This record gives sequence, structure tokens and C-alpha cells, in this order.
Amino acid sequence: MKNLCCFDFDGVICDSYSFFYRHLQAACATVVPELFFTHDMFLSLFVNNMYDGLMSVGVSEASVSPLLDELEWRMRADGKKPHLFIGMAEMLNTLSKKATVIVITSNVSGIVAEDLERGGVNGVQAVLGGDVDRQKARKISNASERYQADCTYYIGDTQGDMREAVCAHAIPLGVQWGWHSVAALEEAGASDILTQPQDMLNLF
Repeated sequence: MKNLCCFDFDGVICDSYSFFYRHLQAACATVVPELFFTHDMFLSLFVNNMYDGLMSVGVSEASVSPLLDELEWRMRADGKKPHLFIGMAEMLNTLSKKATVIVITSNVSGIVAEDLERGGVNGVQAVLGGDVDRQKARKISNASERYQADCTYYIGDTQGDMREAVCAHAIPLGVQWGWHSVAALEEAGASDILTQPQDMLNLF
């Protein structure tokens, strides 16, 4: 059986909440100065697709691309990069010997790839960010077809992740250490909750 494991990045692989929140807030202050992000508003972006969430709080379609460019510039300019969660690199490298492992994220593909390399991850076959396609469900479906997967998992930490996995007919797995609560993940369709990275290895 060909298993495809698609991972979200922020909040699942990388402990980046403060990093991402700070830079998105600053990018919005530059591009959409009338919009002020609170923590609650930030988390609400990920109840569904992040890009839909941005527009729901007042970011116009025309402002999305400039906002993402500003966000990327700020994240690249920050010399203090976020770290991967403990045990994550080892788990991903081991899992990649049993299944196809890719990352599907709303973050920037290049930044994520650099963070994975910096963290010692060498088993990820592809990184598909928001610059590739803003819809995670479409990326999951396309990846399932590309890798001819018999079974596709999407591992995420937000309600939006779970909903997009369900939409793509993938098995949605939530993580206990992410941005949304376990109850929120289960409400959005999580079929199981991982309590630590090594739990992924028990699936195969």
C-alpha cells in the first residue's frame, strides 16, 4: 500500500506561533493599516482556509499578494528563526522510509524548505506552500494523484486543516501541540489526535 503523509508546517512541524503572528501583524500594519490583529483574530484566520480568513477580516483580494510579499520579506529578514518541535526531524526522517512525506502549508515554500533543512529534515519530498496554490484541499488532492497514493493523511493543527483534509478525501489527523484545541480539531473532523510526533510512526 502506498501511503502519503501530508504535513502542515506551522504549529505541526515548527514551533512558530509567535514568529508568524508577529510578522503577519507587522505586514498587515504596512499593507492594510486600518486592520489591527489580535491573537483571537489571528487564530480565527485558520478556522477555514487562511486566505479566505484574511479576506473575511477585511483584507481585499487585491491586497493579499502585497501582504504575502511583505510577510515573506519580514520573515526572511528576521535573524531569529523558529525551531522545529523536539523529535520532529527524527520522526519525519524515519517516517520517510515507510511512506511518502510532503509538506502542504499556507506559508512560503522556500522559507519552509530552508527551515526544514536547517532543522535536519532530509526525508520530505516536496514543499507546497501558498505560493504554489492557496487552497490546501486542492494541493492534497493533486498530491494524492501525483504520488498514486492508496491512502492519504493530512496532519494539521487547525480547524481549517481538518476541513480541507476532509474536502480532499484525506484522513485528517490533528496534533495536540498546535494552534487550535483538541476539541476544536475534533469538531472540524479530526479522525484521531496525535499527542507526540512519534505517534505517526505507529500508523505503519
